[in-house]
Parts: sequence; structure tokens; C-alpha cells
Amino acid sequence: MLAETKEMVIEWSSKGYNGVDMETATVFSIAKSFDIPRGGLLSSADNLVEEKSFVDMNEDEYDEFHKPEEEMEDIALEVVRKF
Repeated sequence: MLAETKEMVIEWSSKGYNGVDMETATVFSIAKSFDIPRGGLLSSADNLVEEKSFVDMNEDEYDEFHKPEEEMEDIALEVVRKF
């Protein structure tokens, strides 16, 4: 596992990186090898730049944080229904 330091996070952020998800990259690589259609929906659990985590949020902040996730789920269901 990667144990990033605060300095590493600041450097990545300064270069414009918004996030990393290695699991999705693996799924995409395997799906490509087998010529399987692929897509991904990602949401963030932690903001390393601002040192915030969803576990530190109150109920209102948590609900607001997860609104985009609900919208993504609706979009994903629409796409899947077309297949």
C-alpha cells in the first residue's frame, strides 16, 4: 500500500492531480484485454489536501457530500438500461 506523506500530496495537487484510483485502472485493463465494455463512477471519501475525511463530517455535511454520488448512481442506471 502507498503511504503518502503530506509533502507528496501537496506536490501531486500542485501538478493538477485530483485523485487516484488504482482498482478502477485494474478493472479497465482487464476489461480491455477481453474487449468488454467498461465504465467507472468514482466518489471521494477523503480530501488529503485539506486533511478532511468523511468520518469527520456532521450529518448535514455528510448528506451534502454524498449528493453527487446519488446523481452518479441515477446516471449509471440510465446507461446500463440502454444495454
